[in-house]
Amino acid sequence: MSSKPCGRYAAKPARARCRTSNSASRPASAPSTMVRTSAAPLRPFWETRPEMAETAKEISKPLPEITPVNQPFWDGARAGKLMMQKCADCGTWVFCPRPVCGDCSSATLNWLQLSGKGKIFSFTVIREVVGHALRGFAPDIPYVTAWIDLDEGPRFCSNIIGCPVDKVKIDMDVQVVFEDGGNGVTLPKFKPR
Repeated sequence: MSSKPCGRYAAKPARARCRTSNSASRPASAPSTMVRTSAAPLRPFWETRPEMAETAKEISKPLPEITPVNQPFWDGARAGKLMMQKCADCGTWVFCPRPVCGDCSSATLNWLQLSGKGKIFSFTVIREVVGHALRGFAPDIPYVTAWIDLDEGPRFCSNIIGCPVDKVKIDMDVQVVFEDGGNGVTLPKFKPR
């Protein structure tokens, strides 16, 4: 068998860029208007446009759709309990809630309460809101979204609160807390323990 790349997948020479009205109106040595010239962090839209500050406060965050399948999860959160499905046949933890196990296709899923304790597996700091639908999160910037390895075994994605973003680290011990998300929805979030 040859290690020579197939002609269809071999690297091709780069094409010349098309000149647009923007690029034609400036000298070739001038920087593109689409390139950032500063390493300074981007500022949220409500800081660069003060007239948008009130609009940012009025835009609400998108809330989850509560269905018959995920209702026990949200009922548990409202009661201050972190609930998750576990397959009675193969023992797999199932999240996000669904009618059948993703591993063995069993419909025998039981809702169990977890301790809500775990460690941060991975995280990211959100510093910019992109898109109109997510502008409700703008007042929270910066915030941390993390994957948490729960003590019982499953991995859960949520926000880390009650801690400066620069203090969050991998393997940090965290504990679930519940926050009112509005419209009768209680959201599980995590804080350092």
